[in-house]
Amino acid sequence: MAGEIDEPLRSLVRKSLGSITLRQGVKEAKYKSPQSYAFHSLSVGTLALDICRAIHSSSELGRSQLEKLSENYKLPYEELCFYGGFLHDWNKLEGKEDAAKEIAKRLGLPEEFLFRFPTMAEGPLPDNLHMPAWVSIKLADMLMISDIGSVKDVFYHASSDAYRNAVEALKNYDLELGYVSSTFRLFTLIASKELLDKTFSKDAGYFPLMSYYDGLVFLRRKNAQRIALSKVLEVLNKEIFSSSSEGIDEKVSEIKRCITNKEDLFREMSIDVKRAIYDDEGKIRQLNALLPSKVCKPFEDVVGNLDNKSKLEVARRVINDKDLKEIPFGVLMYFVHKFSKNDEDYIRNGLGIREKSLSYLESITDVHEKLNKILELLEKRYQAAQGVDKTLLYYVKRSFSGDVLDDLPSTNERPKDYCVVCGMPIYSDNPVRFVQYASELKGKAEIWIPREKGLEEIDRVRDSWKVCPICIYEANLMKDRVEPPYFIVTFYPGIPIDLLNVIDFDFSQGLKYYVDEGGTYVDAFEKLGGRLESYKKKAMPAYFSSKVIVKAKEAINFKLSTRLTKSDLNQLLPYAPMLSIIFLTSPVLISSDIHEIPIVHENIVSITSTYNYSFMKPLDSNLNTLYSVFAYSAKYDAMRKICKSDLDNCLGYLTAESDLYSSVDPALGVLSIGMGVGTPIDNDEKFFFTFLPVSGFLLKVAGMVSKMGENIRSSIFSIAYVLKDVIKSQKVSKYDVTGFLREGIDVFFRTSSVVKDKEDRIGISVNASIASLENKYSLDDSQRARVYSALQNIFEALHRIEEQADRSLAISIANTLSNWLYIAYKSVSQGDKS
Repeated sequence: MAGEIDEPLRSLVRKSLGSITLRQGVKEAKYKSPQSYAFHSLSVGTLALDICRAIHSSSELGRSQLEKLSENYKLPYEELCFYGGFLHDWNKLEGKEDAAKEIAKRLGLPEEFLFRFPTMAEGPLPDNLHMPAWVSIKLADMLMISDIGSVKDVFYHASSDAYRNAVEALKNYDLELGYVSSTFRLFTLIASKELLDKTFSKDAGYFPLMSYYDGLVFLRRKNAQRIALSKVLEVLNKEIFSSSSEGIDEKVSEIKRCITNKEDLFREMSIDVKRAIYDDEGKIRQLNALLPSKVCKPFEDVVGNLDNKSKLEVARRVINDKDLKEIPFGVLMYFVHKFSKNDEDYIRNGLGIREKSLSYLESITDVHEKLNKILELLEKRYQAAQGVDKTLLYYVKRSFSGDVLDDLPSTNERPKDYCVVCGMPIYSDNPVRFVQYASELKGKAEIWIPREKGLEEIDRVRDSWKVCPICIYEANLMKDRVEPPYFIVTFYPGIPIDLLNVIDFDFSQGLKYYVDEGGTYVDAFEKLGGRLESYKKKAMPAYFSSKVIVKAKEAINFKLSTRLTKSDLNQLLPYAPMLSIIFLTSPVLISSDIHEIPIVHENIVSITSTYNYSFMKPLDSNLNTLYSVFAYSAKYDAMRKICKSDLDNCLGYLTAESDLYSSVDPALGVLSIGMGVGTPIDNDEKFFFTFLPVSGFLLKVAGMVSKMGENIRSSIFSIAYVLKDVIKSQKVSKYDVTGFLREGIDVFFRTSSVVKDKEDRIGISVNASIASLENKYSLDDSQRARVYSALQNIFEALHRIEEQADRSLAISIANTLSNWLYIAYKSVSQGDKS
C-alpha cells in the first residue's frame, strides 16, 4: 500500500547508498536531464525489483525461473533484480570498472555478477532462465529514459526495436504494461494515496511502477479488469463527501461559539422574551446584537463540504446539545436567521414566520416544538440518498484517461455556476460559497485564486462567488497539511512509487551544511536529515504527478506566507540543498504556489525559486551547484548568531552582495560576506570568531566552483601562513594583518587611469604591498617569494574583476578579499590546515 514502508526495499536502498560515495551519487547520470547517478541507479533498481515481484506473484513460470536463478547465484531473486538495475550504469562512474568492482564487493555480490545482470539493461537475453531478470532490468531502464516527457511517451519507446521484445516477453508472465493520465492539479496530490491504494492495488491485479508529471505507469495482470472511471468517481466521492467525527465536532463547536456569544441575552429570553429582545429605550434589538455576523456564519456555509448525513448530524448535535438546551431561543434564532445565504427563508417559511423583525419571538409558546420542526425540515432538505455530485463527475470524466474504462454518463446540462478558484463548471444545486472556502484556509484564500488580480472589493463580490466541491475538499485538508510556503521536489522523468515511499526526512537536529563528498552517500543523506524509517511522513508525495511537497514549517519555524518574499526565500534557501540530497539530488523549488513545478530540462540539479539570484544559478556540475548553495547555508548559520534581531536586513545585504559578486564569478558569490564599512566586520572582533567555523568550508567551495576561486583561495592561505610565522605579537589587530594589502589595493585603484599596461600596474601594486609588509615584519627569501607570487594572483584577479564590473563593485570585492585574508590568518593561527 502507498505510504507503507517496504522493509526489504528500504534495506536494499540503504546498502546501495552506503556502497557509493556522495561524489559518485551526485554525479550526472544523463546528459539531457538532471538525473543524478544515485537517483537514476536507485530508480532502475527499484523498478527492476517491482517488475520481478510482479512476475513472481503472477506467473508459475516466472516464479520457478526466479527461484532457480536465486539458487544458482545463491542470492535472493530480489537482490539479483535490484542490484542488476542499481549497477546497470557502472560505466558512468569515475573509475569505471575498478569503481564498479569495489561497489559490488561492498554489496557482497559475486565477481561474475557485474558482467551478467547489469549488462542486461542494454544487452541481449543471455538464456531463457534469465528472462524475468532481463525483462525487468531492461524495462526499468526504459522507464527512466530522459526523453520521456509524459506517460504516453513510455509507449513510444516500448514499441521501439530496443525494448519491443522485452515488452512482448511480459505476456509470458501474464502481464502487460499500462498507464493512466491525470491532471496535475492539487486535488490529485491530496487524494492520490487513496486513489492508489483503493484503485490501483495488487488485489485488483495492478502493480504501480512509476509516477510521471501527468500520471502513472503500471503492470496489469492480463485478466485484471480495466480501471473503471466509475470506480475512481466512487473513491473520490466518498473522500470528498464524507466526514470524520473530528470534522463534525469542529463544525458543532463553530456554531456553539456563535450561539453562546450572547448567552446572557438568550438566558434572559427563556425567562422573559419581550424584556430580552427590547433594549433600554424600548426599541427592538437588531439581529446583530444577538447573533453577531463576525462570529456567526450561516449554517450551510459552515457545513458546506460535508455530506448530507453529516450535515444533519451537525444540526441534531447543535439542537440536542446539553449546554445549548438551556438557551433554546438562541438555537432557534440561529437556524431561522443564519441558515443560508442562498436560501435565507427556507427555515422561516417552514415555521410559518412572517415578521421581519424579532417580534415573532413574542408569540412562540413552545420553543422546543419549533426546534423539532426545524429537524424535520432539515431531514427533508438533506436526504440520505445523496447520489453522485455532477461537478465531481464532470471532473473525473475529463481528468483521467489512458487504460481506463469510461463508463460515466456525459454531463450535457448547463452549469449553474463556475468555481472562482479553478474555473471548473459547477453543477451542484447548493455549491459552497467563497466565505466558507476562506474560512477553511484561515482567511488566506486569496492565494488560491490566481485568476483574481484585485481583491480590494472582496467584501462586495465574495457573496456571489462559488467554489466547487473539489476545491473546498482541498481547502479542508490544506489548512492543516500543506500551508504555504513550500519546498517542491520534482523528479525527472518521474520516480518509482516504491522508492518515493521509503524516503523521508527529519530536520529536528537543525541546519547542516558541511558534507564530505568522499564519504558515503548514506552518511551525507542521514547527516542532512534523510530518513529511511517507518513513521509518519513529513513529505507529502503526489503519486500521480511525480513530485513531493514539503511545508516550510517542517524545515524551520516559519509563519504562513501567502506571498513568498525575498526575506522568506533567504530564510528557506539554506534547507534547499539538504532536501535535494535527501531526495537523491533532485531539483528543488521554493514557492508559495503549490502548482509550480521546478524546471527539469536542465542537465544539472536546479535549486531555484520565484526569485532567482545569480549565486543560485546551476554551475558546471551537480556537486558544485550543491556546494555553492551550501555555502549560502553556512553563511546563514553564522549570520543567525551575529545579527540575531536584525537577521532579515543582514540576509538582505548578503544576498544582494552575493548576487552582484556572482555576476563576475561564482567563487566571488561564495566569498561574499554581506558586511562592509560601518557594519560589525569593521570593529567587532566577535564577528570574525563567529565566522571562523564556516570559513574553511567557504574557502574550499570557492576553490571548487571556478579557477579564479582556486587561485584566490590558495593565494590567501599562502599569505596567511607566512603572516602566522612572521607576526610575533600576541595582540594582533585587523590592520596588523591586512594593512599591507590595503595599501597595495589603494595603489591598484589609484593607478587605473595612469598606468595603462596591465603587468606594470599589477607589478606596482604588488611592490607597494611588499614594501608595506616589510616595513613591519622581517621576511626571508622564501617567505617573500611566496607572498609575492600570491599577491600577483590576487591583483591578477582584481584586474579581471575590474574589467568585468564597474569600479565601485571591484573596490567592494577587493575589500572583501582583504577581510578574507584576516579570516584566513585567524584560522591558520588556530591550527586550521585548510
